Amino acid sequence: MTDINLPAVLIANGLGVWLMAVILRAERYNAYDTSFGHTTFLAMCRLNLFLCLLETVSFLADGQQFRSAPLVLRLINTLLFLLDISFACLWAFYADYKMFEDTSGLRRRAKWLVLPALCTAVLCLLNLRFDLFFSLNADNIYSRRAPVVFLYLVTYLYLMYGALLPIFCKHRNRRTLFFPVGTLLLPVFVGSILQFFFYGIAMIWPAVAVGLVALHTNLQTEAASMDPLTGLFNRSYLLQYLNHSARLLEHGHRLTGILLDMDNFKQINDLYGHSEGDRVLRAMGQLLQQSIPSEAIAVRYGGDEFVVLMMDATPYQQDALRQTLKQELDRYNASRALSYRIDFSSGFAETTDTRFDEFFHEMDRSMYLNKQQAHGVGETASSPC
Repeated sequence: MTDINLPAVLIANGLGVWLMAVILRAERYNAYDTSFGHTTFLAMCRLNLFLCLLETVSFLADGQQFRSAPLVLRLINTLLFLLDISFACLWAFYADYKMFEDTSGLRRRAKWLVLPALCTAVLCLLNLRFDLFFSLNADNIYSRRAPVVFLYLVTYLYLMYGALLPIFCKHRNRRTLFFPVGTLLLPVFVGSILQFFFYGIAMIWPAVAVGLVALHTNLQTEAASMDPLTGLFNRSYLLQYLNHSARLLEHGHRLTGILLDMDNFKQINDLYGHSEGDRVLRAMGQLLQQSIPSEAIAVRYGGDEFVVLMMDATPYQQDALRQTLKQELDRYNASRALSYRIDFSSGFAETTDTRFDEFFHEMDRSMYLNKQQAHGVGETASSPC
């Protein structure tokens, strides 16, 4: 007789299947996104859905006595172990891509990321012949063996890799803001520990489903807060940032802003087409992300205008940022055989109160003066407030 609580298993894994089905249905309208991150996230959702179903079948098959029941149960549980480590490896790949968004770098690291999974997969396959991770008794009842701890350790190794990346990348990648490692991993850790000590309940994959729903929610927040062309924050996030900054300003802090307006952008669009103009905007977004300090944010303000905001920035930091941007632009222009030059005009302003309209107008006036001095022309920007 087994110690499986079938009603609880069916409810828990049924909930996991339903949650994954909701996400996958919602993502049907996002089919145009073929990025590695989005594709991997959907693969994790589909795999989790399948694992909820497969685990339920494994519990139903436990203790069954039809002719090929032992073979079926052994195959199912071996497949569960294989897919378990596959999911953990997928998570590590996904976390790596979300932090660096560099597929070439990920390919270089892939051989080291895959190695623990491959070694574990070989051991799982050996379990088809030898009782390494689990065994079946004469009544075809499943029981785990001590080496199964190794599988848990490898799985946790992958999970911790994904958990530590945002911590180490916090000061170099602002997308950690939308990568809530705790909301995904906490249910997974709790569920896996409970299922490890209390066999007969389904906790791991429903817990993963809850974590993936939390991650999906934050991905929607990221999509609503980021400019898809430049990879910078958008105007919607700017308003949220200003609301947060207002509370800091009331306690004596100072907000510094730099408004950047690209020079001759209209001529680039007119002469070379909007596709070339988009390439220029993407390049500017990348240069800003590389140049600004970790305590600053860069926003695509509108069109070819960008805003960098910093709290309590010193005059040295302001000058250093402008010089760094100029140097990065010079390096970019020198490294490409372009028939035009990317450049910008900039305006500075500071404020210690919450009258953000005046703050942005002051940046606008400063930028207009800088553009007029350099080129004899100028265009004004509108306030976000």
